[in-house]
Amino acid sequence: MAAVAALGILAVAAQRYYRIEGNSGYYEPLNLYVLLVAEPGERKSSIMQNFVRFLNEYEEKNHIRLYADDCSSEALTTLLAENDGLMAVISAEGSIFDIIAGRYTGQKVNLDVWLKGHCGDEIRVDRKNRDAEYIHNPRLTTLLAVQPSVLEDVMGNRVMNGRGLVARFLIAIPASRIGKRIFSSQAISESATNSFRCVLEKIFLPENSRETQIIRLSEEARDIIERYFMENEKLLMDRANTMKEWLAKNVGAVLRIAGILHLAADRRGDELLSGTTMQNAVEIGRYFYAHAKYAYDVMDSGNTLKMAEFVLSKLRQCGKSQLTRRDLFRACRGSYFKQVAEIKPILDMLEEYGYIRQEAIAKAGTNRPSEVIYISPYLYGHKGQ
Repeated sequence: MAAVAALGILAVAAQRYYRIEGNSGYYEPLNLYVLLVAEPGERKSSIMQNFVRFLNEYEEKNHIRLYADDCSSEALTTLLAENDGLMAVISAEGSIFDIIAGRYTGQKVNLDVWLKGHCGDEIRVDRKNRDAEYIHNPRLTTLLAVQPSVLEDVMGNRVMNGRGLVARFLIAIPASRIGKRIFSSQAISESATNSFRCVLEKIFLPENSRETQIIRLSEEARDIIERYFMENEKLLMDRANTMKEWLAKNVGAVLRIAGILHLAADRRGDELLSGTTMQNAVEIGRYFYAHAKYAYDVMDSGNTLKMAEFVLSKLRQCGKSQLTRRDLFRACRGSYFKQVAEIKPILDMLEEYGYIRQEAIAKAGTNRPSEVIYISPYLYGHKGQ
């Protein structure tokens, strides 16, 4: 959770003076849309506050405006116009999505500033009795921390999904620490705080000039992102894939992350981005892909996730390294499952996520193999083979 929040904060600085060249004539800005999802009590607010204070300090020192909390689309457009097209929206509450969805404007939804602020498309607004607002190269970073119920509402909103707003977000759903927290935890060290502050200030104040600088890729970095691009294309070939819009922006998001990592490592804008940095960005991209896949499953699953959680709880209770599918069905039989065949799609889903491995083993004297389920040791909270 803290690492993802840090990435969003770094994007606020990186978006100001840098962009990255992915290929000849193809550039990405370095702003990000990040959505953290966690239950109440997971310390979302305290983590966000720990990082936002760095922006508060910079605002006070330099007399500029870097971010807003909850604001309407119209107010956000004005903020972008007043701040050279640069702004961030940072909040530890989900009410911003209520505002976007038009709850306070008679269900009138205005997504333009959110859509164009992500990719940098020009914004032109003309209103009666007000000055026109023209923003030639908007760069908007969004860092939100919300509860799972907000995620479900957002994923189920046809307007936000239909117009591609959800596809712009890097979604992170960190593992819950509820029940594993400790009361006496160490404070963040002063050296760590000063180190992050130093990194942020160096990105805010590039050495060469305040004109936009281009980060270019080394040959190794280009090879790595090209391979990742081809992996992504294979996923896009599936016409039934519900994540097609998100995947279409996936490689661009990884490039943006790579640019931010490059700057955070104290590399100059004119220094070629290394293969190591690009590989790290790809790994972070895979992390966000796995979490986005879970979020899209929420949208399409109905009771599927609840059924999966129910089966997982039964697997934990059994405490074994393996059992048969029929034995598991007996433990799970009830309102969710009436027949053995009904549990198979859930087991396939759990296998895809790495909780279990299924195997058909032939039994002597019968033509029907026995379906054996091998349970990952991680399910019980410890590592193993």
